[in-house]
Amino acid sequence: MRHRVKTKKFNRDFDHRRALEFLLVKSLIENNSVKTTVEKAKYIRPIVEKYVTKARKGSDLGVRRYFLSKFRNDKKLVDKLLFEISKKYVGRQGGYLRINKFNLRSGDNAKMAIISWVEGNKNNGTVAKKEQPIKDKMQKNSPTPKKSISKKVKVKSTK
Repeated sequence: MRHRVKTKKFNRDFDHRRALEFLLVKSLIENNSVKTTVEKAKYIRPIVEKYVTKARKGSDLGVRRYFLSKFRNDKKLVDKLLFEISKKYVGRQGGYLRINKFNLRSGDNAKMAIISWVEGNKNNGTVAKKEQPIKDKMQKNSPTPKKSISKKVKVKSTK
């Protein structure tokens, strides 16, 4: 029994699914966005995010060989992933892709989506410090409130 083993089948056998996965990932890396069905976009999203995380952690020879084996020795694709895309997300901990729902496909009424890269870090991996709030000028110019003078009243007990 195959407990807790689940994957989308897409009515394809194993080799056909792997080819579909490779072509979708390749198109996404080369073109920066892919228009596909929502199910296929959800299928490749965790795969691509794992690739970017692995590329972001290091670009040594072992990582390069790993991606060359995954991308069928396509050196341009590996270089783009290692040196362009991974550098864009240096300070980001995940969530590199965005899936935008699109119209229904006219032929079979399938839900379509565009999967694309999220904008990279604007600060190039450095954490921005929070700005100190500027105090209102009215607070600076207004006089300090005077202390109210209250008299202490002793209450006599009637025993």
